[in-house]
Order: sequence, then structure tokens, then C-alpha cells
Amino acid sequence: MSEAIELFHVHSVAPKLAGHRDVRICWLVSSRPQPLGLSYADFVEGYNEGCPYQEGAIDELFTRAEAEALASYLKEHYDDKTVTIEKAALPHPSNVGGLGVMPAGGGVDFLLLAKNKAYSLPFKVEGYFDTRSSERLSFSSADIEVPF
Repeated sequence: MSEAIELFHVHSVAPKLAGHRDVRICWLVSSRPQPLGLSYADFVEGYNEGCPYQEGAIDELFTRAEAEALASYLKEHYDDKTVTIEKAALPHPSNVGGLGVMPAGGGVDFLLLAKNKAYSLPFKVEGYFDTRSSERLSFSSADIEVPF
């Protein structure tokens, strides 16, 4: 595996999101102006040439600079004190797709951070979340707007 490039996961916890408390958000890169230029074979165990699931699982990870830029953005625009950056375990297993291919619905959804007017990062970010294991807020609290 190539040691020159490290890739990262970025996570946050929203205190209130979609009528639930303390919802974990897994951020992912949905597009970049320029691809990373990686050899996927270096980052995926048993890589199958051209497999969109394997390639997508790598493409949605952050470089260190991207992860730090997102963390700064979340702290500045959303006062997010929970954002964490974790080094991705590589090589990635060949039988596990990225979050970007997960279906939405039934408590699982995506936040399209790049659609916000104040969005200023040079790459697009989405946030995957699943409320099914989070505490449900009372009905009167559920009307609070999504913070992202």
C-alpha cells in the first residue's frame, strides 16, 4: 500500500437532528474538482479494476488538508465542538462499500452540506446519519431545524 497518502474519516455529533438527540454524522466527500489520482489497488484489498463500490469507498475519504478544512468550517459555521478526525484503516476491505451507496429512508438520510449558501469549501461534502439508535425527542422539540 502507498504510504505517501493518508486518508481520514470525519465525524460529528448533532445535539438535535431529525427529531432525535445526539445523532452521529459521518461526513464524506461527494465530489472534488480534481480526483486524488490514487492507485486504488494500493488502497483496497483484492481491488477489482473499475469497481465503483470499491473506488467510491476510497474517494469519499478525506485527505488531511480536506479533513482539517471541514473541521474548521463546521466549528466556524455551526459551532461544532464534537468534530473528530480519524485516520482510515487501509487497505480497505474489498467487500465493503462506502457510505455514499447507502440507501436513505426509515431514519437514515444524508445532509447535503454543500447546498448551504455559506458553503465555501472547494470540495462537496455530505453527511450520512442514522437516527434509528438515537433517543427520540419529545414532539414539542422535534420541530427544531436541522443545524447543518
